[in-house]
Amino acid sequence: MKRTEKLNSRRWKLYNYIKENGVVNTRDICRDMPDLYVLATSDRVHNPCALVNQDVDALNESAEIEKIIIHDRKYNFWLAKNPEEALSFAEHLYKKRAITALVKYGNMLRKVRADGQGKIVSCQDKPIDEHSRAREFVETFEKGE
Repeated sequence: MKRTEKLNSRRWKLYNYIKENGVVNTRDICRDMPDLYVLATSDRVHNPCALVNQDVDALNESAEIEKIIIHDRKYNFWLAKNPEEALSFAEHLYKKRAITALVKYGNMLRKVRADGQGKIVSCQDKPIDEHSRAREFVETFEKGE
């Protein structure tokens, strides 16, 4: 688990800016706080100011702030107004990635546990017999020499 750090003054200023202004976007933030955030001028970047996103993520992870900052794909930021909005945002951000990671973890765990177990059918679902070319046992790991 990641340990959260104390918030720096830049992040506190960003939090207060969002709290005071309601819905703001990255361009507003960079325009109103040019000493802290710089808007990317290149057309090749997909995020106009990645530092804003990093700071919002740090604010959401911080135990110092009780509010949740929500953002959308158009780089708009605002404070969550109710539990449903906050939970919907959290699910959108983390649920799919968490499930994908758990499925991958489960597949690896299944392979580790299957090492050395006998097989009665091949990977093509054909019975393994004396004429089959398939291995009779699961070999998850390379054999050491």
